[in-house]
Amino acid sequence: MSTIGGGRMQEVLYRRAQFARAIGVSETTVKNWLAREEREPGTGVKFVRLPTGERRIPASEVERILRVVGSEHGGLLG
Repeated sequence: MSTIGGGRMQEVLYRRAQFARAIGVSETTVKNWLAREEREPGTGVKFVRLPTGERRIPASEVERILRVVGSEHGGLLG
């Protein structure tokens, strides 16, 4: 896990595998969601691109996805 934000507020950033475990899906599924977000912003999982080119997913996305799954029982991201 990494953090982002130089001020007081820092958000935890997850690697793809960590995010997949946290929400209970495969790493390939998360990879597809990230690619979808890159092609069509607003349709996948939001991420931060690091200077190295790697993508990290903010902890707020874990909370958002779990809320969606909880309310829709699996209607997640098509």
